[in-house]
Amino acid sequence: MKRAEPVEQRDELRPLGHPRSAPPVRTWIIPLLAGTAVYFTFAEKLELQEGPTIWWEELLEASPALMVGLLYQTFVLLPLRMLFARARMNNPVLFLAVSMLAWLALSVAILHWTNMLSQGDLWVDASVIVPGLVVAVAFTLMDRYSSPR
Repeated sequence: MKRAEPVEQRDELRPLGHPRSAPPVRTWIIPLLAGTAVYFTFAEKLELQEGPTIWWEELLEASPALMVGLLYQTFVLLPLRMLFARARMNNPVLFLAVSMLAWLALSVAILHWTNMLSQGDLWVDASVIVPGLVVAVAFTLMDRYSSPR
């Protein structure tokens, strides 16, 4: 009789609730789009000149938000989600609080290093802080309602 070869850990299929399973694609896309829309709204408020714009210029304004949001999800939210799953902590409020604190710490550091905090412009500060908070809230809601009960 032939012995079954052991399945390597990287080849093993995991259920959605497993600590090392990835969230569904919509859990990644919807928070990115929400944060980008909020950032785009702030960017439009901060524009100095009113005039004709080309669609690709508007797209270029939204690209930093997409990139930063994706980096935030990849390097903060996903590892935090895996940590919460391994610790078997199913508390979305705590997850949201920790992810928002991480974003606030990152954004305040960025604003401090770029000397934007010293300018005292609340719109500039909000354009950095608020989109990340929206991404954290949307990711938490999407992850909470897309996971099995």
